Parts: sequence; structure tokens; C-alpha cells
Amino acid sequence: MSFLAAAHWLERLLGKVHENDQHKALLWDFHDKARQLVEYGEWDNMLPCLKRLTHDVKGNKKWVTLDGDIFFQDLLAARLNKADSQQDKDNLNELINSLQQLNNSVYTEHPSPFYAVLLMDGDSLGDALKIAGNDVKISKALAAFTQGVKGIVEKHCGFLVYAGGDDVLALLPLENALNCADKLQRFYKTCFEAEQLNATLSGAIQFAHINTPLTHLLHNAHDLLDNIAKAQTGRDSIAVRVWKRSGKALEWAMPWSLATSDDELLIHQSLKRFAGQDAYDPLPANQFFYRIRDLFAILEPVPEKQTDIHWYCKDDADFQALEQQQLSLLAAEYKQSGLVDSTLHIENAKAQIKGLLSQCRLSRRYICPETEQVQFEYSRYLQADAAFLIRFLANHGMWEARL
Repeated sequence: MSFLAAAHWLERLLGKVHENDQHKALLWDFHDKARQLVEYGEWDNMLPCLKRLTHDVKGNKKWVTLDGDIFFQDLLAARLNKADSQQDKDNLNELINSLQQLNNSVYTEHPSPFYAVLLMDGDSLGDALKIAGNDVKISKALAAFTQGVKGIVEKHCGFLVYAGGDDVLALLPLENALNCADKLQRFYKTCFEAEQLNATLSGAIQFAHINTPLTHLLHNAHDLLDNIAKAQTGRDSIAVRVWKRSGKALEWAMPWSLATSDDELLIHQSLKRFAGQDAYDPLPANQFFYRIRDLFAILEPVPEKQTDIHWYCKDDADFQALEQQQLSLLAAEYKQSGLVDSTLHIENAKAQIKGLLSQCRLSRRYICPETEQVQFEYSRYLQADAAFLIRFLANHGMWEARL
């Protein structure tokens, strides 16, 4: 898991050092010290995004098959504490110093210690199978989907654990998980539409530290998928949890139709707005997310029981008035955050923050009994976990790693 978490850091590192002889020397000094402690792994098991690097920089094949633990100073320090021989201790100290020197010379960042577990499952497929004549069409659609899953996962630098029928389990770098899930659910719909059928795919993403036991994440992913993405949010939805070492840090869920706009995830649109167009720009130090969490709690805390939540239709006059009031408050806070010029017109601030507000709203999908059409319901309650998810992604999990 450590190599998966460090994949994009290593990709950027190897892309930079070949342009600078001094950096290249530091890189290979680190490599040689690492080789005194770890062996090369299997080339055939390597992530596709890292395999591609071997065509760009001579010698990269050696790098992308090393034990990923060597890229994390905390993991090396843990090994140092357990080392028995003085020789191992000396080698580890040299490797830690070499890694620090490499980071200081080439980067100001360290690799993210977080990766993602993605679990996806088709919605209500059993009901569709009950309709006469659907079985052959469904089989063709599922076969097409299964055949295309691996390519989508690998395009997002992931490792496909399995894809069978309407089930998918994959491991991905933090940066790729949400986009991969979105592309898979779109592809699933396309495969069924080719057979003149409507079908949807729900997903669950667990972001966790590389030291978190995978068995725990897999067990919890089923709970997140079945109880949050499907039962609570209404299927055709995505649910996300972020785990820190002491437990759950945040949880966010949204129907796919409400999570995207213009073929892009609204979470990623907000991420670009706050952190910049470069996917690797860190989010500036700012208290904005903490302030809106406090603001949401003051406005109206979310009831503990789902049965206590009152739901609105989008065109409900009371809901629209409430939404505008909440948007005005959030826009005013945004103007004073330091993330934008405080002279920004309030209407422009509203336009920039509206996507974030929509992702903070507790919402759900349902099938109207009278029309059998998909409808969406919206609550008056706002949760800051969507904002903290943006912060987590922008900082590549580094804020959570220190908690």
C-alpha cells in the first residue's frame, strides 16, 4: 500500500530529477542506500502509471520495483526503532538522512501516506432480472462492463483486485479515486444503455493511512456502500470516508447526479477553486473550513436520527428562501477568508461558493411511487465534511497524517 500512496510523488520526483545533475546524484545516492535494506520487487506487478516512466528516464525500472516503505520517513523511523544490529541502524539512519536531503533539494513536500480502497456494486440488478427477456441483455452489459473496468482503473494509476458482474474492488492513489469511481459509474450506465436498459452503480471510497489494516477497510467499505451510499442516499450514489489513525475523520455521500456538473465532480471543481489548477498545489493555510463548520453548527445542527429530518423538493418556496439565506452567509464568510480578494462582489462570491454549498447539503435520491421517476430531496441541514474532504484532497492527506 505504501507504494500505491507514494506513486504520484515518485512520478513527479523522477520527472524532475533527470533535468538536474545534482538532483540526479542525490536520487541515486538514496537508491543505493535503499538497496542495502530492501530488494527489488516484481516488475509485472507494478502500477501502469509508473511503468510508463521507464520510457522517459533511464534506470527508472529499478525505482518502480523497490519496496514503497522506503519513501516514508515515519516508516523508516519505525524500522529503526526495531532494528537489532548496529549495521542496520547505521544503514537506516543514512537512508533517512538521504531521503530528507532529497526532499529538501527537489521538493518541499513528502509523499502522501494515504491511499484509497474503492468498492462498487450495481443497484437493484435483481429486480431487473425478474423481467422476462432481460437476462440475456443484462449478461451482455455486464460482460462489456467487466471487460472495460481494468483499463479504466489502470488509467487512474490503480490496481484492480477484482471485477466480476456488477462488483468492483480496486486500490488507488488518493488523487485518482473519485475520478475513477465517476468514470466507472458512467461506463456502467453506457454498457446497459447499449442494451436498451437503465442501470446504475453505487460506490464507496475509503481513504486511509497506509498503516491501517486492509481487512478493516474492506469490512467497513461494505457498510459504507450498503448503508450510506445505497440505503441512506438512495442508490446511484457515492459515499466517502476518511480514516485517521484514531478513527473516522469524515464522511460524505451524494447521489451521482448531484455530485457532478458539466461532466466533472463538484468536489473537484471546488478543489481547483481553492487550491489552484495544479492538482499538486497545496491548499493555503486557512481557517475558512473550520469557520464554516462552526457556522453550520450554529445555523442548525443535523439531527441524530434520519427520521427527524424534514425533506424538501427543489422547487419548494421555503427551501429556496432558506438556500439563498445560507448561500449569502457562506459567501460573506468566503469573502473574509483571505482565499479571495475581500472586494469581490457578493454575487460573484455566491457563484464561486455555490458548488461547495450544494455538496455540504444533506441530500438523497428516491423513486417517486406515483410516477416511478427518479426524484431528489434536499434537507435544510449542512455538513462541513464535504469542505474537509476538499481540504484533505488538496493537501494530499498530509493534515490528517499529523493527527
